[in-house]
Amino acid sequence: MASDTKKTKAAPAPKTEAAPIDESPAAEPAAKAADSNPGAAAPSNYSRGEGQKPVSAAYKENWNAIFGKKKAKKKPIGKENEMAKMVVIYKTPANIAAFDKHYYEIHVPLAKRLPGLRKYEVSRGPIATPAGPANVHLIATLHFDDLTAIKKAFASAEGQAAGADRRIFAPDDSGVQMFLFETRDL
Repeated sequence: MASDTKKTKAAPAPKTEAAPIDESPAAEPAAKAADSNPGAAAPSNYSRGEGQKPVSAAYKENWNAIFGKKKAKKKPIGKENEMAKMVVIYKTPANIAAFDKHYYEIHVPLAKRLPGLRKYEVSRGPIATPAGPANVHLIATLHFDDLTAIKKAFASAEGQAAGADRRIFAPDDSGVQMFLFETRDL
């Protein structure tokens, strides 16, 4: 006995129209340029796929912001990357609390007034070496444009005051090391 069930064909899915392709001679160079530049912006008729909504302008902007830019090249080695630093290393004092109080409340404000000072950094926490703990309490790094700027800074009234103050909270010269040098980025 034959089956009475009828086979029905499924209705075909509606077709979406693709955006018209501009085949004019003027459009050809633009198409080639877009193909040769993978970081170029997505074409205006770009969508996520068949049956999907077109990509919004905000989506395109974000995409191009992330992937459309070329990586910035490193700055060349030269005068614009050079600086000078003064590194001051203080050995662990007998009275750490008194040293810290004077250093942070009196000396740092004096040193921050040095003419030409670009940046002032101090170490934080314990200082160690690859071989283990060091007898160093604090390392300060002062940044200037060049060695001449450091010399001018310490020849000034502010520099003289900071130098005199250092002799108050760290009077023993053997407990302080100072290094002055120029640097450059590589």
